[in-house]
Amino acid sequence: MKHNQQFKAAFEATFIKVVYSKTQIVCENVFNAHSEYLQRKDVKFSIWKEMSKYLKTSSKQVHDFYHNTWSKQFYDDIAPYRQQIKYEVLKTSSYDTIQELVNVVHNKLTLRYPSVNLHYQTLYQLVYYINNNRRLFVQSKYENELECFAFSTLEQFDQMGEF
Repeated sequence: MKHNQQFKAAFEATFIKVVYSKTQIVCENVFNAHSEYLQRKDVKFSIWKEMSKYLKTSSKQVHDFYHNTWSKQFYDDIAPYRQQIKYEVLKTSSYDTIQELVNVVHNKLTLRYPSVNLHYQTLYQLVYYINNNRRLFVQSKYENELECFAFSTLEQFDQMGEF
């Protein structure tokens, strides 16, 4: 479902209103409301159901819009870290679940870039994609000279303990 600016504005106003109803804390903007939402588990309980009543849509659509679209504005862009994420996924071979692999990659990125805050769902999707296409990435690893250079540079940094 495509969401227009009108839906986004209604979502934001409703989000602030529902966070207030659950916390009794006045949030002047969506950033403050989002911070309250993240910090308090009691706010998360049934928020999508309550918001869906105001927005006249399903709680699943509200939930999905939040996680897949709206909340991304509060996180850093993942694009500058794609090569390192690819390197970490291809380098990591011992994991039991995709969730474990995502956590390994997330922890390595957090150590390397402590001030960077990546959207977890976007990271999960990228790690999942790279992992499922692992064979293609490894096969074509050295076909592209620029990618080969990037990989060898990352491997050198890794050997020096930079990652």
